[in-house]
Amino acid sequence: MPSRKRLLSSIMPLALLAACSNARTDQAQPKGETAIGWAAPPRIDTVRRAPNGLTVSGRAGPGARVVLRGADDMAFAASADDAGRFDILMGAPRGDVLLTPETQTGQDAAPAPERLLILGDGQGPIALLTPGAASVRLDGAGALGAVDSDGRFLALSGQAQAGSSVRITVDGRPGAVAQADAGGRWTAVVGSSTGPARLGVGPRIYDFPGDGGATAQAARSGAGWRLAWEVPAGGRQITWLPDAQE
Repeated sequence: MPSRKRLLSSIMPLALLAACSNARTDQAQPKGETAIGWAAPPRIDTVRRAPNGLTVSGRAGPGARVVLRGADDMAFAASADDAGRFDILMGAPRGDVLLTPETQTGQDAAPAPERLLILGDGQGPIALLTPGAASVRLDGAGALGAVDSDGRFLALSGQAQAGSSVRITVDGRPGAVAQADAGGRWTAVVGSSTGPARLGVGPRIYDFPGDGGATAQAARSGAGWRLAWEVPAGGRQITWLPDAQE
């Protein structure tokens, strides 16, 4: 089983997001190859639970070989169809795993910047962690899916009705208004300290436990899971994944 202490990745400070607090979560679609012929990395869209494991689905270049690579030589692979869609079937992981999606062309690999985080033997939170951006929950967490913090800003992401506005408060004060995209996903950035904060997302309230005590080992913190990520400049970023709410 991969050590939880290996769940480390370098990501850019969230301060870079302050100028785009209502940024959409959708990104440029993979085109399979760039203008100079290099393979483009894959994009993960969904993760579905099944009795015998998980199915990871997404998009890549038509016919591309897509691999999810983890620690200790862990790897799961499949080929995209003619439309660029792929489905990777994987057994239920043991413990917590962090996987890097990549496209393989011969001996070359094009890794995606995102990392797929799967906690609790596949029964806990599942999230796509993106350098310099809010994490995206893939396990149907609800209104608030993730909170990322660098000590100066909080980047929030969640799910709402497509096209709707989502009002966010911090300790009872107005924080931001986010716009859900066509898929219902939204992101927002608000100022914050490193301490605990009561976050309002529409009518729902979430108690963010703050940055204190977070480590590279994913662990329960408040009503959710929290872990710390190393930042290249020597700092760190905290990711908190709240428990799903009905």
